[in-house]
Amino acid sequence: MGSVLHGIASKLKWKLLIAAAPVLLISALGVLVVLVAAVSIQHASSSESTASTTSSAAYIPGQVTNLPISKMGLVFIEQWEGAYSNWYDDGYGNMTIGYGHTGPLPTGFTSPLTTGPGGTAEQLLIQDLSSGGYCSSVQKEFQGVALNQNQMDALISLAYNIGGNAWNSLSLTQAVKTGAPPDIITADFEKICYAGTTYSPGLYRRRVAEALLYTQGTYTYP
Repeated sequence: MGSVLHGIASKLKWKLLIAAAPVLLISALGVLVVLVAAVSIQHASSSESTASTTSSAAYIPGQVTNLPISKMGLVFIEQWEGAYSNWYDDGYGNMTIGYGHTGPLPTGFTSPLTTGPGGTAEQLLIQDLSSGGYCSSVQKEFQGVALNQNQMDALISLAYNIGGNAWNSLSLTQAVKTGAPPDIITADFEKICYAGTTYSPGLYRRRVAEALLYTQGTYTYP
């Protein structure tokens, strides 16, 4: 009797499994579809994130219109000067606004300035580089010297920071004109780190970055 019942139970179990097989197969396929979709979404999201990161860190090609400085050089100056919408004291008694602008605002500019790409602070910087003679001072002083773009950018950054009339007092000037080796150029940049007679760690860091830009073409920021 027990064996008969066992046989009946076995037949029922197989019948149930056979009947349930299509349902189980459909469920398994559904889970597989969900998993594939999830992987695809995750991959797409990862790709978008990577693309965004690459884009934000991408090289900025081209020149600033009508100036010898590149767009990367302009960003270099902006990063080292810092962006300020309103007037502030630079720590040495100079009221400053935007990206290192001192003195009254030119016609057409009012505070607060807008910062960021294309903002009024950037427009003011471009105007200062042109009308302030910083770019032209580099071109005039080093006329006939074969400078590549990163070297031009480094020298314009220096001129904007210390003034375009300081070349005669710098050992760097002769080093550039005679094509001195990178270690000499670097040492001469690093000497220019005083505000008056006061040593400035901030100026030293900027000179190190400008020297690296001049000698290696690497744009580094604070």
